Amino acid sequence: MSPSAAAALTVGMTDIQRTLVVLAAVCAGLCAGVFFAFSTFVMPALHKLRPADGMSAMQQINRAAPNGLFMTVLFGPLLVLAWLVVALLRRPTATTAYVLVGTACFLAGLLVLVGYHVPHNNALDAVD
Repeated sequence: MSPSAAAALTVGMTDIQRTLVVLAAVCAGLCAGVFFAFSTFVMPALHKLRPADGMSAMQQINRAAPNGLFMTVLFGPLLVLAWLVVALLRRPTATTAYVLVGTACFLAGLLVLVGYHVPHNNALDAVD
């Protein structure tokens, strides 16, 4: 995207709002990269292991995943996006709809993660 196109998308936003949009987008991109990598080569590699070894490896991955850095990148954007959505709803700009849709998509992904994957991971962790 050219600088002029990016500027056109953020018309009416303050510098802090632009910064927060970029920060949230970078965090969302990092999360997407982690999930993409996990889906495309971690899970296939685990599938090639003997079941007991794959289960043990997955248990170790699940125990290592909730660390400070990953949790900050995963859930930190919620705080940023909440502030940004409130600010943009008070003073809408040309990009308010894009921010709202992006926020909804990010939140939907988190809800799937927390509502579906985490319980399955916790059940796997309980297996000896």
